[in-house]
Amino acid sequence: MPVLNQPSSSFEESNASFFTEGVFYGDGKIKNDWVVPLELVPAGEGLLLDLGCGQGETKKVLEAKGYRWIGLDIKKNSSVTVVADAHRLPFKDSALSVVYSRQVFEHLVQPWKAAGEVFRVLQSGGMFCGSMSGLEPFHHSYFNYTHWGVEELLRQAGLLPRRIEAGASAFLIMLHHLVDGAGPQLSTPLAKFSVKPLMTLLRFFGKLFIFLRYGGRSHEMKKIDGYFAKFALRFAGHIQFVAEKPVSK
Repeated sequence: MPVLNQPSSSFEESNASFFTEGVFYGDGKIKNDWVVPLELVPAGEGLLLDLGCGQGETKKVLEAKGYRWIGLDIKKNSSVTVVADAHRLPFKDSALSVVYSRQVFEHLVQPWKAAGEVFRVLQSGGMFCGSMSGLEPFHHSYFNYTHWGVEELLRQAGLLPRRIEAGASAFLIMLHHLVDGAGPQLSTPLAKFSVKPLMTLLRFFGKLFIFLRYGGRSHEMKKIDGYFAKFALRFAGHIQFVAEKPVSK
């Protein structure tokens, strides 16, 4: 009779609760505006890799933080420093101080392999910062992440998650895909004026239903309070993260 593999301790720990001790999960507020994870990158020095740099929009900001900027992308343009595949980074071991990656890993066929490459090229104590798609509609992407998924991807690569939080809400991003196109950016004002009333209605009817069915002092009422307290992560369109490569002893 075949013996089933037992789940790893890391899997058991990551499913023990909604949050993991030692990881900062943000302020719990729904973000109805675009939240760019550049602010997560600390000031420092050394080489910083912008993994999936696009048109190099981050170059000036990240250089102002003290780094020497390297822009990597799969296709060449005037801003790209290195043309390469994220699954096979052309850098020596421990060569970089920081890797920054904004909305790239959902487009990778093997994100776990790319995360392993990030670990390899980071120096001891180096930082991996950026964001990945959560509840974002299909946009030539392979994966959508939960905050647990981001955490597990980082941990399996050997990195230590320090911060995992909600970026722009799924409501804003869905509006963006539906109404913006190549025209004026209308999604942000629409989200600001529509999502908050929607959340209020959801809370009201959700709590009313539980109250009528189970009573105001029921276990179910406490559960729904907890559900809404974690609403930002449950309905995150983008998930932001900061992770660290452990310091070698």
